[in-house]
Amino acid sequence: MKKLLKKIKFFYYLNDVSKLILNNLRFENKKLIFAQVPRCSTSIIISLIKENLQDQSNIELPNHYFKPKFNKNCKYFISIRDPIERFASAYFHLKNRQFISYYDDFFSMYPTIDKLAQEIFSKQASDYVRLSHHLNEDLKSFISIEYLKKNLPTYLITHNNLLQDTEDFLKTRFGLNFFNSNNFERELIKTNENDLHLSKKSIINLKEFLKKDYQIYNYLIKEKKNINFKK
Repeated sequence: MKKLLKKIKFFYYLNDVSKLILNNLRFENKKLIFAQVPRCSTSIIISLIKENLQDQSNIELPNHYFKPKFNKNCKYFISIRDPIERFASAYFHLKNRQFISYYDDFFSMYPTIDKLAQEIFSKQASDYVRLSHHLNEDLKSFISIEYLKKNLPTYLITHNNLLQDTEDFLKTRFGLNFFNSNNFERELIKTNENDLHLSKKSIINLKEFLKKDYQIYNYLIKEKKNINFKK
């Protein structure tokens, strides 16, 4: 039934809107909420938190429908990843693991990420990206520069420093004394350069397509020390 409803565009959008509304109204402002940008190792971060933090009463770990930009006064932390890396990871996740998608012919139309990037500004490619959660839910769908200027995250975890940032987060924000990451080293998701095969044109296209994401990403990277070491 779920897959059938996903094939009706009205219900697809209705599902998005209803979950967005519900997931952005129900959280207590007193709790620290995790904004889960897809393909930024959020599952690993949550596993590390649950493994190490016994008292989780002051933290919320909702799904990707929670968007800080719809919550003016919420306290949140977030993990981020280089936008092209994140886009590539979302593409391969959809291709290899996500079994429900709106377009059954997605990968006959775009068998490689390079072809998708080459045509990313076409209406067809835009439609295909819009109707794939992991591809469509980029950084700008969670926050904006304008929002960040008023409400920075309380902590920033970067994908390329995942374990250290998560450890520092739990120690500085929750007073954790010991951090166990032994079971998670092997699970780290890293971009395989051989998977990308992006031409110069594709890289240029993706940088333009993800321009707002890069503005937000660079802004957060610049502010990382101020965010993470603020008392």
